[in-house]
This record gives sequence, structure tokens and C-alpha cells, in this order.
Amino acid sequence: MVTPATPVRLEDSRGRYDFGRFVLDEFSGTLLVDGKEVPCPALAYQLLLFLCKHPGIVFSKAQLYEEVWGMDGLGDDNTVMVHIRKIRERIEEDPGNPEYLLTVRGLGYKLVKVSP
Repeated sequence: MVTPATPVRLEDSRGRYDFGRFVLDEFSGTLLVDGKEVPCPALAYQLLLFLCKHPGIVFSKAQLYEEVWGMDGLGDDNTVMVHIRKIRERIEEDPGNPEYLLTVRGLGYKLVKVSP
């Protein structure tokens, strides 16, 4: 697992994770994109919440599956990939060219905050 050089705290005291374009509110269970509430399926929400709690850290598909689904992730790469796509469709301006939810080739995925 790769960790960022400088830890970034993106959560405020009310459980809100602010990434600029989107905000995830852990306590109200809402996802705001460009200030508008966007529906998000439960498992995609849980996956995004996990990534928001660990910004800048690369997680393999197996690690994400184990953390979010609570089961051994071996062989379930497709499930994670489908949910990553669902999240990108909601938070990215161009899901085909993501800025926030990045693929780290050969390692997995990480969520980053984009500087304005």
C-alpha cells in the first residue's frame, strides 16, 4: 500500500468530506456534486466513503472489496470496477478522463483532491 507524503485531512467536524467539486456527507448520507444532491447507490456510496476517509492512498481491487463488501476480494475485480465506474459517472466532469478517482496502473485506485 502506498501512502501520501503529507497526510491530507478532508473531513470537517460534521463528517463532511470536501473535494471541491463534490462533497460527501457521512451523517446525512448525501453526495453533493457542484452543489446539487446526486443519488448514489448504497454500495457505491460506501466505496466512495471509504476512499474519502483515506485520500491519496492506493488500494487494490481486492482490498476495496474486503473493506466495503466485508469478504475476501480474490476474484471479484469486476464488482469493484463496476462500482468505480458508477462513482466516476457521478463525481467526475468527464468520467472517461477522471481527475478525482484515479487508476494507478498495476496497483489499484486512489481518490485525490484536485487543486483549483
